[in-house]
Amino acid sequence: MEEKFGYFGKILWVDLTKKEVSERSIPDEWYLQYLGGYGLAARILYEEIPADADPLGPDNALAFMPGLLTGTTTPFSGRYMVCGKSPLTGGWGDSNSGGTFGPEIKKCGYDGIVCTGLSDKPVYLLVKEGKATIEDATAVWGKDAVETEEILKLQHGNRLHVAAIGPAGENLVRNAGIVNDKGRLAARSGLGAVMGAKKLKAVALKGNISYPYKDKYAVIQLTKEYKDKMNFKDVMSRVMMKFNNILPGMLRFLKMDMFLTAGMQVTMMSKYGTGMSTAISSEVGDAPVKNWAGIGYLDFPQSKVRNLTAHNLEKWKKKPYGCFACPLRCGAILSIPEIDLSETHRVEYETATAFGALILNDDVLTLLKVNEYLNRMGYDSISAGGVVAFAIECYEQGIITKEDTGGLELGWGNSECIIPLLEMIVKREHIGSILAEGVKIAAEKIGNGAEKFAVHANGQELPMHDPKYGPSLATTYVSDPTPGRHTAASVDFMEVGPVGKFIKGLKIPKSKKHKYDSKGPAQAYIAKIQQTLASLGFCNFASWSGSMKVRSFIANATGIELSNEDLMTIGYRIQTLRQSFNAKHGAIQHKINTRALGIPPMEKGPLKGISLDIKTMVSDYYSAMEWDSQTGIPEESTLEKLGLDFTKDIIGKDGDNEPISILPENL
Repeated sequence: MEEKFGYFGKILWVDLTKKEVSERSIPDEWYLQYLGGYGLAARILYEEIPADADPLGPDNALAFMPGLLTGTTTPFSGRYMVCGKSPLTGGWGDSNSGGTFGPEIKKCGYDGIVCTGLSDKPVYLLVKEGKATIEDATAVWGKDAVETEEILKLQHGNRLHVAAIGPAGENLVRNAGIVNDKGRLAARSGLGAVMGAKKLKAVALKGNISYPYKDKYAVIQLTKEYKDKMNFKDVMSRVMMKFNNILPGMLRFLKMDMFLTAGMQVTMMSKYGTGMSTAISSEVGDAPVKNWAGIGYLDFPQSKVRNLTAHNLEKWKKKPYGCFACPLRCGAILSIPEIDLSETHRVEYETATAFGALILNDDVLTLLKVNEYLNRMGYDSISAGGVVAFAIECYEQGIITKEDTGGLELGWGNSECIIPLLEMIVKREHIGSILAEGVKIAAEKIGNGAEKFAVHANGQELPMHDPKYGPSLATTYVSDPTPGRHTAASVDFMEVGPVGKFIKGLKIPKSKKHKYDSKGPAQAYIAKIQQTLASLGFCNFASWSGSMKVRSFIANATGIELSNEDLMTIGYRIQTLRQSFNAKHGAIQHKINTRALGIPPMEKGPLKGISLDIKTMVSDYYSAMEWDSQTGIPEESTLEKLGLDFTKDIIGKDGDNEPISILPENL
């Protein structure tokens, strides 16, 4: 048998209905075509999940997939993906997480784990030093995700790596996530609910197999060279940090966009994490305010937002930490005696804004409690914030009342109502049972005009970046196979940093910020390269931290020689396959709340007068991808040239897919 490098050529297959585990071989050519991560997952799950599968039923499958380079010393490559059919969108669902869990899948000798069927009782998957078993999880069912990890480690040893759901997943909260390392979440797409429906409480791993390098020492040397050139003492960053109190206002006054150099990214991220931009984003219009209807400097001024910034959290920092193989180390553990938390993860930007500007809460201790609660419950903080904001506005408008909330009074800036409302949702009590369905379904059930306040794209609550500030985000939110995701593929978001310089020889096509008919080629470029990087196992922040010899890392880790053109083609193939999955499942929709598009435009603030031409942007992107410009269904010729002939069943079968004609017109 020919020796394999960079992959094992097999995945662990788990049938939860039959309580059986087995191994399935993966053809070598699939690694050349799809790499790993969700590229490989898309190839497997396209054929595995039938079009009529209920996301919470036995026909859905849940895949845990590390990137092709995950497990090596390659900087930023420690990520893994969880993939399946999303209960929020009815289409392709994937969610990314870091920490140490992804590399452990490789240490168990597998390129992924796929779980099928439904168990009739709570179970967990245990893979320990070469043996995979399905174990009874009755003792940990009902426990939060952190408690679950601690209990399983006591039982199986401290070297165990655990990905678990909390009560949110158990109770089928549709936007539940999956927790590893006591607070790193595969949060989006509602895949924690899929795991809960399968009664799969956790996946617990303890491996002892080394990564199968082609040339381990060459990869180590490349890693050293990259780390040596990282700039952790950027001068501009030091100036910005010194004047952080006045910088947001200056940028708004001067009408300057946010920007980052590689040195700024490395210096500030390593100190403050993603929360480094909380104050600036709120001031310049990037962060949504008051359920997407407010204006930062008027409704949530700097005197309030500063309470929630990473700068303010520094006084509680206990120690920094990083994910596997990460030289940036943007995470931190905090110790907060004021609320009796000896160790808790530092709040990320998305959480700080979702439970800050979005609901007008400036109480930092409440924010910290919320962060810990969501981590333990296994609840996506972006979606949770969107749901809370939706509920508050419905309450303010008289659409829901104290009778619905069990006597709880909701209101903007009312910090005391936040955790009780979240508890209501997680436990599915009172109005929480409806809110647990996510804002789209909740609005449909509540009625009485509630749909106006449900900010989502195709069922997924939107992240904390306003596309009126970065217009290409709108295209990503509505047209990516995983809608409502800022990390997916957006020109404006990526152009904030030096992503175009990450792989030498590749350069993002230019597009003017508010020129809507010129963004298609750039959007397609980002979509393609983003899929490649994600399937290799890279963190998004890798591409902002300076150029890397990506092809050399791949060659020395796996023996696979790829050109830049190959990297683009692989990403193109993966993105088209994910889109084909949605076409097959009738999940190409074009629904997005008009508040995110500036329809009607805002009358004040940094986003005044901006109304996005979403139809033109989406159509141009589809054309650049060689998909049908009105439906988003890949053209037959595109499928053929990418080797995706097995997906041709989607051609001519529009089914429940919707054309872009349903999108609103800009004003």
